[in-house]
Amino acid sequence: MSALLLTRLHLEDIKPNTPSSEIVAKIRQKWSKACALLDMHFWQGQNILDLLYNRAVCLDELLLFAWQKYQLHLHEDVCLIAVGGYGQMRIHPGSDADILILIPSMQNNQLNQQIEQFVAFCWDCGIKLGLSVRTTQECLALAREDISIFTNLLTFRMLTGRTRDFNELQTDITDQTLWTFERFFAAKLQERESRQSRYQHTEYLLEPNIKDSLGGLRDISLIHWLMIKKYHQDDIKTLVKNQDLNEDEYDALNKASQFLLRIRYALHLIATKTTDRLYFEYQEILAHKFGFQGKTLNKTLSLFMQAYFQNITCVRDITDLLCQHYKEEITQIADKQYIKIDETAVNKSEYLFNLFLQVAKNKANGFCAGSSRLIIQYMKTSPPDYFSNPQAQEMFLHILQADFCATSIALMHRLGVLQRFIPTFASISGQMQYDLFHLYTVDAHTLLVLHNIQFFYQHETFEKFELLSSCKNNKKREILYLSALFHDIGKGQGGDHSKIGATIVLQFCKHLSLNDEDSSLVSWLVSNHLLMSMTAQSKDIFDDKVIANFVNIVKTPQRLGYLYLLTVADIVATNPTLWNHWRAALLQDLYLATIKKFEDKNHPQTTRSNNIDHIKQKIIDIGGFDAPLVEALWQDFHDEYFTNETLSNIAWQTNELLKSKIEQKAFTIALRTHQTQVGTEILIYATENVNLFASICATMEKVFLNIVQARITTTRNHYSLQSFIVLDISGTPITGPQRLSEIRHSLEMLLKPLTNQTSDLKIPFVSRHVPRNLKFFSMNTKIRISATKSKDKTIIKMDAPDFPGLLARIGETFVKNNVILHSAKINTLGNKVEDVFYISDPNTHGAIIDPVRLHQLKAAILEAVSKHSK
Repeated sequence: MSALLLTRLHLEDIKPNTPSSEIVAKIRQKWSKACALLDMHFWQGQNILDLLYNRAVCLDELLLFAWQKYQLHLHEDVCLIAVGGYGQMRIHPGSDADILILIPSMQNNQLNQQIEQFVAFCWDCGIKLGLSVRTTQECLALAREDISIFTNLLTFRMLTGRTRDFNELQTDITDQTLWTFERFFAAKLQERESRQSRYQHTEYLLEPNIKDSLGGLRDISLIHWLMIKKYHQDDIKTLVKNQDLNEDEYDALNKASQFLLRIRYALHLIATKTTDRLYFEYQEILAHKFGFQGKTLNKTLSLFMQAYFQNITCVRDITDLLCQHYKEEITQIADKQYIKIDETAVNKSEYLFNLFLQVAKNKANGFCAGSSRLIIQYMKTSPPDYFSNPQAQEMFLHILQADFCATSIALMHRLGVLQRFIPTFASISGQMQYDLFHLYTVDAHTLLVLHNIQFFYQHETFEKFELLSSCKNNKKREILYLSALFHDIGKGQGGDHSKIGATIVLQFCKHLSLNDEDSSLVSWLVSNHLLMSMTAQSKDIFDDKVIANFVNIVKTPQRLGYLYLLTVADIVATNPTLWNHWRAALLQDLYLATIKKFEDKNHPQTTRSNNIDHIKQKIIDIGGFDAPLVEALWQDFHDEYFTNETLSNIAWQTNELLKSKIEQKAFTIALRTHQTQVGTEILIYATENVNLFASICATMEKVFLNIVQARITTTRNHYSLQSFIVLDISGTPITGPQRLSEIRHSLEMLLKPLTNQTSDLKIPFVSRHVPRNLKFFSMNTKIRISATKSKDKTIIKMDAPDFPGLLARIGETFVKNNVILHSAKINTLGNKVEDVFYISDPNTHGAIIDPVRLHQLKAAILEAVSKHSK
């Protein structure tokens, strides 16, 4: 290997009679100086392979010095061998130096003692060794059984020792009887599949492992190992000469390899510990070090990570093609498993799309390696009007109608066809959304949405999605697939990505000659793809006005079905860990309430009356209450309590309050499973206290509850009825009587001071470990204030970073600013919350409209979030 020599240790100037402690100090100083020089060259842009080579040269010098110091060179039949990455002359700042000491026998006590001294000396000098001491027979026996040991020995080189012994081992290692190429290839493929499983079968992770993630440096090493095993050559150009890679792939692999090696080198320099994981705390430093600049920090990080994802995608694709090529060579069944084509198949776009249609219809594995390369190459050189003919557009429409549409489109994306057919799609390839809610890049997320829709159509029943079976009936697949394909295509273009995407897809539908009705529906779905999730998660879906407004936007049950399917597919593909039973229940309840509203339009007599007496009578009938007893209780409640709550909720709450009244309790605490069968409903009825809401929220956080909804009602006799829907902190339903008893006990301890009318509640301090990854996302708190249509409430919508005690601090802020909180909808999305609060003025009992006061309230909320989120 030829490389530029930048530095050496020059250990020859250390005199033999120098005390060992001084030798160690001098070597550490020289090693540190050499590394500092190499690191300086690195930041100045020196070729990464030169730097890795120079580290290995310096390490060679140090090890050979130690070898002579402890007179190991006098043992002519002992070899010092570099293996693994060190054997390839590649040592990163945080890497171990893997060495093999080849000995004739383990029965030499003097030799063993010298080796121990040699190793201890290297460690004292600051060198981390990965050491093996074996005989040739042991090496071969272990290599025969352990693929990792065998792989390490593929890239070994002798530092010193008897050449004959080394050559004999090298001959034995390359002997086909030890590991045939076929067996070696199969084992390495299995290793790669195991790595894919560990990293969720995707290279798109927020904190990827640059070495082991799909498309990382381990894939590059795999290509190198396969080449050495197959051709016994150490130059990657060998693969080009043997037509296993083409020139374009060689150039792309070389470029991506150097990019990833530079990131790994930099990561080792800036990390406080040796790691190959791109943790959030390092991404910002790396982005700036590598010259990425955006208008905001998140944009800067997104640009850096987009470059990373594009490079590992390149490595992954080339590795996939090479492995497929070798698999075809070995099995000789390419024609049966893969589509094989010649150049005439890509001359016309309709011919090419017909091939993808076969994949979409039959779920074929795709194309053989040579055919894939042919398509990739042709996409780079085809004329601009290649996809402009009507036959190709009609064929694409047929792909959207096929059983395995998502499989076919994912293959089109891999081969560069989708980006050529829909040029805008190229801009979202590798584009990261820098938060903890969006787990994948935009293009990877889009393909997952398509796969979810494909899954919906291929299964009759669904364990988690009961409504899907009925929703998908009489729905055109192409409408859903087009909506999914374009729903996020406007991201990164500035402005509302939904509106931008709606415009782009409408034009594309006309390009496909889709009829006006279907085109309009697809555009509407893209424009409103967030409508259903936002309504379910941030609004009161049991409020008739909310449902009526939602119905006015959706217009028809048919649209509702499409929107529900798209919404579920979208949320699940955004981040599976954030899809929980509560979100599923909210969407289902919204769907059912909307369907009922559509039915009520045709049967007006079934709508809920706003007549308070009529409502009360219905509740009495539901609960089987004694009318005079209930009326005596209800006389303290304002009319809005009966119009803002569901009848079944009022009936349950009334029953609990009556029991407490009979038992003469100072306060009421009741728990039950929410009607969704997912959340737990907690009712608290106690005398008004300025810190009641904030204290309850803090207490619930201390017992690891996640509040998803809250409603507060004040009474004429100065009591507060507070109703909460909660989940466990993990987002799962609360189970077990012991857990419920623990929650009840904590709330009873909180409210105990209220038995003394003069006691004020103190807000409990919430101290809980903040997850490490929450600390590395910068986001501004956004406050939007408006009034309800009836003008009796002010609505505060808050997007803010999440932290323990947030809801309690907001409640405390409302108290300090003389605001009555009526209800809250809590929506936690990874590292942030999107909460909605309904408040009013305690004096006017109406919306707060004074601009000065609203400004002061907004400033107070911002200050509370800023102060406590740090």
